Amino acid sequence: NHLSIFDTMLLLGYIDKSVAFVAKKELARVPVVNSLMRHVGCLYLDRQDIRQAVEIINLAAEQVRKGLSMVIFPEGTRSQTGEMAEFKSGSMKLAMKAHVPIVPVRIQGTRNIYEGNGYRIGPAQISLLVSPPIMPGDYEEMGTSRVAKMVREMVEEGWQQIALETGID
Repeated sequence: NHLSIFDTMLLLGYIDKSVAFVAKKELARVPVVNSLMRHVGCLYLDRQDIRQAVEIINLAAEQVRKGLSMVIFPEGTRSQTGEMAEFKSGSMKLAMKAHVPIVPVRIQGTRNIYEGNGYRIGPAQISLLVSPPIMPGDYEEMGTSRVAKMVREMVEEGWQQIALETGID
């Protein structure tokens, strides 16, 4: 799920190996974001150009096979309401092409740092839940839509678990 511009920084601080992101090309026009993303090897995806998107997925799959962790926010955009949107089926193509595990992650509370705080940076309680990996053998016979639905359900269950344990929405 993707709630805030702070999700990226949270994941960079949490994941204990080299990580890069696939992000929409529009973020390259935001100077601070572009600077950060360039330093972590972000691949910018043009959502309107299918050929370019395929090239980026192929490049990302090659990097993942070499051991780099690649983060994709499967909703395709940040939630404006805090609610989780449907996951785009195309967001699963990278893992399926690279034949690597999918690690569902649920983030709660980052929206309250900025977006939920009157667009001023402020304190917020944050939770991060990392679900067990979904191994390639568990999804390789499924289509991308079915995999996206399965991953979303796991993340939704994580959201409910965090809300029960911490009270964070």
